[in-house]
Amino acid sequence: MILDHTESAIARYNQMGVHYNLAAEGIYRARAVIDPFAEEYESLIIAGLLVFDMGRMMGRGDKYAVDGGGFRSRLRAKMQAIRPAIGDLIGSSLHEIDSRRPRTRDRGRV
Repeated sequence: MILDHTESAIARYNQMGVHYNLAAEGIYRARAVIDPFAEEYESLIIAGLLVFDMGRMMGRGDKYAVDGGGFRSRLRAKMQAIRPAIGDLIGSSLHEIDSRRPRTRDRGRV
């Protein structure tokens, strides 16, 4: 099962995935001081996706370019679109979020 031998599985992952952990730690540190919807955080999202080998899913061209229809411009549009629905979750821990509460664009409506 998935939870069998968790200690050895985590130790093996940490040994083999050290570059993932280093990237994630840097992104988490930045996340503590930068609004994840800010333009300056976009490059960190992109770097994280690239570290986790998601580049092939991001299309061709410069992933960090702001102009044109590249990944960063699509990411920016999506981030702006979802902010009204999830922006109030920023700074919350998973155990603090009521996943049963409907999320809406207009916080006054359910």
